[in-house]
Amino acid sequence: MRKLLFMAEEFFRSPVLSLSEGGVTAKDEEMDRFFGERSNKDFLEDLDGETMESSPMAIDGQTYLVSRYKGVQMDAASFRFFGLRVQEGEELNENNLILEHASDPVPIVLGSQYKGILKLGDVLDICWGWYTYPCRVAGILEEGAVMPSEFCYEDGSLDYSIIFPYGVQVADPLGTVEELYKYAELALTGLDNAVTLVPDGKLRQRVELIKSVARQYHLPPIKVFGESMGMNFLGKESATTVMIMLVLTVTLGYFALYGMFVTFYDRFSRTAGSTGSI
Repeated sequence: MRKLLFMAEEFFRSPVLSLSEGGVTAKDEEMDRFFGERSNKDFLEDLDGETMESSPMAIDGQTYLVSRYKGVQMDAASFRFFGLRVQEGEELNENNLILEHASDPVPIVLGSQYKGILKLGDVLDICWGWYTYPCRVAGILEEGAVMPSEFCYEDGSLDYSIIFPYGVQVADPLGTVEELYKYAELALTGLDNAVTLVPDGKLRQRVELIKSVARQYHLPPIKVFGESMGMNFLGKESATTVMIMLVLTVTLGYFALYGMFVTFYDRFSRTAGSTGSI
């Protein structure tokens, strides 16, 4: 996914970020071990006054009690763009998001309030989407870390949040199809949440560029969010001189699907060659 986002960044000459805001699910038996006698109430995701706490969930063929914790998902580019810093451990970067093997733990970064509850190197399972990922605590954010209000629903505070990364890559292609597939799915989700920033006064130029690409590849309309939320710029000439976010779902999605095809074709070709089958 990093290569795909780099291509898009070069094409648009603007930062391309993958980020979303949503809770992450963890097993009660693991989190209880870390929290001990301390309450986890402030760490749970609150949706209209309701939390998902100690609910049964099937994971790898077994049923566990799970709770949903406050969380955000972002790639290394977003981490840098927001100016986030850690007080301990590692920041998210392109190097630590490359896993040697599909079974290696994914690096996560925790909000400052987790200090003293979890420590660097602690390992736990995080459920995101339809899959469970082994994770390790790579860093703890500085106190008071926030996301800009334009990119979040509430106050943007990350003190009680778990940052689960987009942009994870697996260096060793010899994992099982199931192991590799969940990272391909994570990459597609990251691409589905990719945005590029358009500076003031550059909207019309950017729209024309996207329209030309859309016509060339017969793509559906691309939506624009901001003061012009919901407007369709594929066939209209409207322009708004404000900073906006252009959702790159369709364009990047085509690149991603092609990348997945190449990855799995190569994987199956290797398997077929080693068994002597066609």
